[in-house]
Amino acid sequence: MKKLFGKKEINMASDAKVGWGEHLAYGVGNAANDVSGTMIGNYILIYYTMVLGMDVLLATSVLAASRMMDGLSDLIMGRIIDRTQTKIGKAKPWYFRFILPMVISMLLVFNVPHSIGRAGQVIYMFLTYNLVTTICGTALGISFTSLNGLMTTNQISRGRNGVVARIFSLVTGIFASNTIFRFARFFGGGDEYSQKGWSMAMIVYAVVFVCLTLIHHFFTHERVNQVRNENEITDKTLRSVTGEKISAGKSLLSLIKNKFWVTTLVVCVFIAILLTINTTMAVYFSQYIMNDLDAQGIIVSLISLTAIPGTLISLPLMTRLGKRNVMLVGLGINLIGCLLPVFSMNTMVIYIGSIIKGLGYGITAGPTGSIIQDTLTYGEWKNGFSNMGMGNAANSFAMKASGSLGTIIVGFMLSISGFVEQSLVQSQQTLNMISFGYIWMPALMAITCIIIMLFYTLDKIYPQIEADLKEGKYAPGVQKEAAVIADEEKGDKHYEN
Repeated sequence: MKKLFGKKEINMASDAKVGWGEHLAYGVGNAANDVSGTMIGNYILIYYTMVLGMDVLLATSVLAASRMMDGLSDLIMGRIIDRTQTKIGKAKPWYFRFILPMVISMLLVFNVPHSIGRAGQVIYMFLTYNLVTTICGTALGISFTSLNGLMTTNQISRGRNGVVARIFSLVTGIFASNTIFRFARFFGGGDEYSQKGWSMAMIVYAVVFVCLTLIHHFFTHERVNQVRNENEITDKTLRSVTGEKISAGKSLLSLIKNKFWVTTLVVCVFIAILLTINTTMAVYFSQYIMNDLDAQGIIVSLISLTAIPGTLISLPLMTRLGKRNVMLVGLGINLIGCLLPVFSMNTMVIYIGSIIKGLGYGITAGPTGSIIQDTLTYGEWKNGFSNMGMGNAANSFAMKASGSLGTIIVGFMLSISGFVEQSLVQSQQTLNMISFGYIWMPALMAITCIIIMLFYTLDKIYPQIEADLKEGKYAPGVQKEAAVIADEEKGDKHYEN
């Protein structure tokens, strides 16, 4: 089936090979999501403490309380998309519907009124932060990730979507980190921490967000049939053999018992926290240690730019070394970059460390996109049923929560060190904590990830698991039970005949 789009016909077959124009449009959607995500994830704590003058521990408490609701919203949004049927598809309608609410919530969250008192501000912060993350962010994020699977069943096209989206994400991070304080300073009359400056800066980002989301919406297409029974074949066959209905609780329990899923999830969470701490603490490190606030933009840009070739390098490395070993290599390189400032606080050394960190992060990021899926395939083989949906929903929540947790950790570290909000001068104890947070916290997390990944052995047995599933085989215990029931059914049919 083909659809006329302008003067060019678009292949609307479910297994169509997507053109590069549509790949780019998909990636633009990730750029749009990251415009809002970067502001909320990396700079909301800075806004609360440096612009509002909010106590850092109180601000992080608001963020922590808000994230408790996010896991449920992921599951609800996924269920809503599954049950949606429209002419333009399942995910695209919800992405489009939440463009305007996201714009409004972005403007609200960075415009906390000063006239409502501290208690009123806390309530306002809680409500607007949940509006922008738990509701709007979840709707846009789940819709966007779901669209990759609904655009086509072609695995090559899906892979290209992922690579393009990742590159756009990195570019957006560079743009945001290099413009936020410049915009705030420009609109704030030279003051990078004025409310007016941040309010006007958010309007600029909101305009950029709208342009990107509209490009994404109008230049991408859902092709995959809304009813895809083939994805449920394994589950249906198992239930027809055992007669067991797999509940949500049983599915969740199987995830917790899946040692490989837990291992990779913990590592991915630590990596996300590492990146958030590194990016957020870079602001304080630049201002109070390097005495140059604009240096944070250079640091984040160097990390993001070198992550791009790192991600590309990881593709051939995975074929040669396996996913676990590639992650170990990337984490090792990242660790070297983290520790480089220990030997010298020279600005150039710090920049070189950022380049090394970015390269290591890019190499590590390559396998993380698919290694979780490998662990869920292992779970299907081990348990006799698939829990891809529950596994990915839990992973989505963990990734979002880990970003906020990184921000909370930064806030807690600053609070216990005696950080003074809106002050241009900090105590030596606070300066030491900022240095520890920028250098040693990411390094310790990288070391922890390396140790954990040493116990990940799925790469060695995965080829056999994949071969077993292709032949309809499962783990020995599951296979034996299925065989017994199959023999009983044959006996019943023979008796009936």
